[in-house]
Amino acid sequence: MAKKQEKKVNVSGKPKHSLDVNRSNDSKKERRSAATVRRLKMYKTRPVRDRKGKVLSNEFQSKDLPSTRIQPDRRWFGNTRVVNQKELEFFREELQSRMSSNYNVILKEKKLPLSLLNDHQKQVRVHLLDREPFQDAFGPKTKRKRPSLLAADYESLLKKADGSQDVFEQKRGSSASGEADDGDGFRDLVRHTMFEKGQSKRIWGELYKVIDSSDVVVQ
Repeated sequence: MAKKQEKKVNVSGKPKHSLDVNRSNDSKKERRSAATVRRLKMYKTRPVRDRKGKVLSNEFQSKDLPSTRIQPDRRWFGNTRVVNQKELEFFREELQSRMSSNYNVILKEKKLPLSLLNDHQKQVRVHLLDREPFQDAFGPKTKRKRPSLLAADYESLLKKADGSQDVFEQKRGSSASGEADDGDGFRDLVRHTMFEKGQSKRIWGELYKVIDSSDVVVQ
């Protein structure tokens, strides 16, 4: 049997061919650097295949066989993302201490379960009796002022409305007699300048940028 020839390693420091990595990394115009040679070798790396084209080995391919067995653990059958009441109470206290201090800033507030940390009972409850007890609202010691109503009942309200209507018609008749062009009973409406805002060319130009064929525009 013929003896296997051992591969000789280039120790001289000079490259023997164009793809020899044993060279200086200084890039010069007429020579390749070691980084360029490694990059060119990377382009040539291909998987080893058999005659049928099946991949036998690859440079970065794992040689371990795929295992489909799942580790038997109780965590797979329990509740996920469940927090204990003690942990929640501890987290609530820590969060309140951080938010109350002026030297700490809470990042990523959207990822924190703030709805679980806020005490809704303290927020929803309104202490009305502490502000205004029953003795101040009803009885001889009332401090609440009675509302000033225009009419005590429906009939008095109707009479007041009729009287105001008559006064308005009298004023309108006296003003219409002095005007010569008010024969048809119509006049121009005085619009507020607030409704004319947002009609400049710049606003319309910005509007046309965001409108497409699927939008419905009502003027």
